[in-house]
Amino acid sequence: MINEKIISDKRIIVPLKPIMISYYEGMFLKYVTTGKTDAESYHDLKKLYRVLKE
Repeated sequence: MINEKIISDKRIIVPLKPIMISYYEGMFLKYVTTGKTDAESYHDLKKLYRVLKE
């Protein structure tokens, strides 16, 4: 919903940033590097991560 600009209120996005970044870096990347998940199936998650890291 953040990617599609449905949620644009900074009061919602700011508290979610550290949670989503932590999940992406700590869990998602860990499983992608072990081959337990198909990284190509998660384009929206990668896009969200890039937006939140800005």
